[in-house]
Amino acid sequence: MSELKTKGEEWRARIFKMILFFGIMGMIVLCVGVALVSKTFTEILAPAPTPTPASTPATGRAH
Repeated sequence: MSELKTKGEEWRARIFKMILFFGIMGMIVLCVGVALVSKTFTEILAPAPTPTPASTPATGRAH
């Protein structure tokens, strides 16, 4: 009968497991969120692409 836990010990173990589970899930969500925000800011702050000579309009010369 020494293997039986009291109600308090059971609840303490459940609460610890819940805190551990939500802590790990929170860290995963936080990492994904930071990655997405970082990617977004990288795209926003990137310099505008300069047009290449092939994409510039013709200057009126005869081909």
